[in-house]
Amino acid sequence: MWFSYLKTAWRSIRSHALFSSINIFGLAAGLSVCLLVMALIWDQVQYDRFHPERDRIVRVLSQEVRAEGGTSSLRAAAPAPLAEAMDEQIPAVEQTTRIGQIRTLAFTGENGVTTNGLYAEPSFFDVFGFEMKEGGDPRKVLQQPGQILLKEELAEKLFGGASAIGQHVTLENHSTFTVAGIVAEPPGETHLTFDMLASFATLRDLERGSQAEDWRNTWTFAVYARIDDAASLAGIESLLSEISDQRYDGREVRIDFFVQKLGDIALGPQLSNEIASYSLSGTIVYILAGLALLVMLAAGFNYVSLSVARAMSRSQEIGVRKTTGARRGQIVTQLLAEAVMIAILALGLGYVLLAWLLPAFNHLGPMQMMGIEVSRSTLLDPTLIAIFAGFTVITGLVAGLYPALRLSRVQPAEILSSSPGNSMGSSSRLRTGLAGVQFALAIVFVSVAALLAWQVDYMTAKDYGFKTADRLVVDIDGRSIETLRSELAQASAVEAVTLTSAYPVSGSLTGADLKHGDAVPLDSYVYAIDAAFTEVLGIEVAAGRSFSREQDPDSSSAILINEVAASRLGFTNPAEAVGAMVSFADARREVAGVVEDYHFDFMTDPIEPIVLYTGPSRFRQAIVKARPGRMEEAASQVEAIWTDLKPLHASTVTPLAELVYDNPMHRAMRDASSIVGLVSLFAMLISSLGLFGTAVHMVERRRKEVGVRKALGATRAMLVWLLTRRYVLLLAGTSAVALPVAWYLNRTWMQTFAYHVPVSPWLLGGCALGLGAVALAIVATQTVRASSTDPAAVLRTE
Repeated sequence: MWFSYLKTAWRSIRSHALFSSINIFGLAAGLSVCLLVMALIWDQVQYDRFHPERDRIVRVLSQEVRAEGGTSSLRAAAPAPLAEAMDEQIPAVEQTTRIGQIRTLAFTGENGVTTNGLYAEPSFFDVFGFEMKEGGDPRKVLQQPGQILLKEELAEKLFGGASAIGQHVTLENHSTFTVAGIVAEPPGETHLTFDMLASFATLRDLERGSQAEDWRNTWTFAVYARIDDAASLAGIESLLSEISDQRYDGREVRIDFFVQKLGDIALGPQLSNEIASYSLSGTIVYILAGLALLVMLAAGFNYVSLSVARAMSRSQEIGVRKTTGARRGQIVTQLLAEAVMIAILALGLGYVLLAWLLPAFNHLGPMQMMGIEVSRSTLLDPTLIAIFAGFTVITGLVAGLYPALRLSRVQPAEILSSSPGNSMGSSSRLRTGLAGVQFALAIVFVSVAALLAWQVDYMTAKDYGFKTADRLVVDIDGRSIETLRSELAQASAVEAVTLTSAYPVSGSLTGADLKHGDAVPLDSYVYAIDAAFTEVLGIEVAAGRSFSREQDPDSSSAILINEVAASRLGFTNPAEAVGAMVSFADARREVAGVVEDYHFDFMTDPIEPIVLYTGPSRFRQAIVKARPGRMEEAASQVEAIWTDLKPLHASTVTPLAELVYDNPMHRAMRDASSIVGLVSLFAMLISSLGLFGTAVHMVERRRKEVGVRKALGATRAMLVWLLTRRYVLLLAGTSAVALPVAWYLNRTWMQTFAYHVPVSPWLLGGCALGLGAVALAIVATQTVRASSTDPAAVLRTE
């Protein structure tokens, strides 16, 4: 019986090729987007599955709470001493382990490689399921300072085919280590990305060793634990709260701790201070899933609308089948089989579209930054294919259910005693409503895409308060500072040089408390700079003075603050702040000057308080001001100087204007614009296909009416208006409803930006008019053709 249903469904699809093709293309567009999001989710849920008893592994999160009110963002890092306190005070904790990030240059001899590693304890291999490929017991190795384990790929880069065991590796700005083993590649994806593990014990001998004892440090280390089977997360968090009470009682800033299961990290909440953790935020996935479902919804509406329209011409077929004994259940089954078959054909086409979408999706900025890639092999996973197939069948059943129930309930006498178009009562109103919803969704999507593109242009063109033209940024890695600065300043194409911990709008932020008198400490961002910083970047001083080499050596206690910081510290004007003594970095500092506000962070947030201080140990970048018209020459000279001073690795010289234009926020915004633009394109395509199909059906149904009117003298223009008027009214009514919704949604999300473009009614109206013009042009292809019909050809048999 089922074979008969499928064979009949295939014949029906072939006999109505145009309508079937429209349905297949519409569903394929929706399915391709849904399948992409499903593949992404499937890829993420596979993370960290290879760790033994992964359900018992948790990560500790932290959040600062101020006594006067206010909290920090939730952080994926925690104070390193917390691990010892958990071992001692929480019975349910079986084992803890701490990690710290290492991002530096690893070199041996003349060979240098940029690396991403971790400081790790011996318990790292007890908590996690990583294995050794070569070398001794990693637990014993990591107990000793100066020991390091390499991944095979890094060992190959550093030592070629030679054995790495026993060799020495120097980590720039860290120490020299002895290679004690090779870590095997994990058998699956993991949120912990590293290419080497250095012994945590080494930190005691380094300058940063004190950070491992600091209970206030919630940005350098991550703490993980393996807990007892019977332990509850709520119980552990209660005991962590007791530890917080002990450590932070009476302090201005308290740190609360929470636990997160290992399996909840992927697709979990967005956290700050991730340590070697690269997984996609659940919020991003939910947004993508919402967009995909909206596209799928539009495609489903398309199918329902066209199926109901076509059902009017199939009503006599159904009437004959009922007259010959077919039951309603059999007719419903037949129509659902047809819908499922169309959905399966759409799945095949959707896979082709997905293969086209996948490379572009993997090249999005956030995906590349996090190292996340949905490979083509993922699409061939048998379980995922089964999920795709199940989703497709459900889509076909849901889309086909209403048309099947609608058509199968009509009685044979009602069908066979009237013209085919009269037995479907309110189907015209249903199709009109569905077409209106599709058009409304298209208006919303297109308006969001247009406004997002405008916002990106606005953010990249806005004055940031500092100069970017003729400036180059050089990564210096904190070595040979004085020699490098001197050599660069002597280059003929270089006008000036400054050193800093990070260039503005880099996304690299470090926080510190700033306090004046008995006032509440102020959250501020800090940057280490030298005396030439304000001059090179053209930052104006509002009051006081800037740094100078004579007055402010590298050990100077003076600081600069911006106008926002001066205002929030309680000074009525910038001049009043000059000379004031403030508490900063656990020391008393004098405010030497106040600089005018400039954007050091992305434009999603307002300008916050900033502190500029002299700190050579924090210098990581040089900003070179080239002489006018000599940018390329300056870049060549910088690269030559770098090669002479640091032959171990190539220089990184980039125009500041390019870095600001292509900063992480701008890349994310452009990627979001591309995603929404693609969804808008699919929404327009689906809506257009639906209008085209209904227009074809409408013209076919009214052919005789058009013939009679033309025989009675109706002009071509009159007939076009007669056939098009319904669509004009539909588009106008839908726009009247959709535009306020689009305005509200756009206004809501645009307010998340501190600096944004206005939600212009002209922009929204232009989007609606543009979509309306496209829609009417599609309808006109059929109405103009119908108005050209020869009445004799239509009425010959009447």
